Amino acid sequence: HLALVFAVAGRLVALWREERVANWIERAGGSLPAAYLGKILPWWLLFFFYGLIYIAVFSGYYGWFVHGSMLLWIAGLGLFFFVMCLLPVFLIGLLMQLDWVIVLSGAVGYIAPIYPYTGFSYPLDAMAPWVRALAQLFPLTHYFRFQGEQWIVGAPWQSSLITLGKLLAFGLFWLAAGAWLYKRQVLAQCRKELGHE
Repeated sequence: HLALVFAVAGRLVALWREERVANWIERAGGSLPAAYLGKILPWWLLFFFYGLIYIAVFSGYYGWFVHGSMLLWIAGLGLFFFVMCLLPVFLIGLLMQLDWVIVLSGAVGYIAPIYPYTGFSYPLDAMAPWVRALAQLFPLTHYFRFQGEQWIVGAPWQSSLITLGKLLAFGLFWLAAGAWLYKRQVLAQCRKELGHE
């Protein structure tokens, strides 16, 4: 998921670096949401496809059978990647006025160090309470819990929907906290490119 966020954020900040933000918005008919969706959709599809290969290889070829719902697992995977595609809205809105390098560094700094704290390779229950609390601040923790619920445990879909709700909360937060700031950054860059500043 780091590669996905880095790819999306990298393509978006390239628009600022190349001074093509105004052209990007114009080609989307002046709609910022449409422009953003158009930019993230190819990356989402690519990484979702990679995820499907992962599921097919491990649960099919290697025979680690799914004990829960395969369809729910696939839907949760798609949701996880879509939520991660929303992180650049927040990062660009918050950090773009500092520099595009800071945006990309923010993405790496938030995502890269968290793998040991997700419960994937080391049980969360064996960690210190403050580390368990910290782990809840990362979407990957909740995705790994959801994946384990459906792949290994065979949990009822109702309990996994609660886990997916926690995952969705990250995307909603990033949109709520970042959309207005992101729009301000886009409008400021458009004014600059069109010579209105």
